[in-house]
Amino acid sequence: MLSIALQYGVPLDMIRGATTRNPPHLAAVPERVATMVTKECFGCEKVTSHEHLHDCAPGIPETHLVGSERFVCVLCKHVTFAGSDGASRFPFMFDKVPAGR
Repeated sequence: MLSIALQYGVPLDMIRGATTRNPPHLAAVPERVATMVTKECFGCEKVTSHEHLHDCAPGIPETHLVGSERFVCVLCKHVTFAGSDGASRFPFMFDKVPAGR
């Protein structure tokens, strides 16, 4: 993955930062966009801030990689994707949330 990112001209410091901020299976994309929202977390069962993240295509910050949008609890790091239980509580903007979740 590193060689692909480097071929697209992504600076090495951006790649290193992305791999330490994202879980390993999501670290292949060097850019992400983040905002915060406060909701109840299914992981720690507390009302906490959640970081709203999605991955961008390498070198194109205005893009969104399908399936990468998620909310991450700042306390316990529990991740909620659009297809997971409780997703309807969060304001997903890009990935569709299945009805009844």
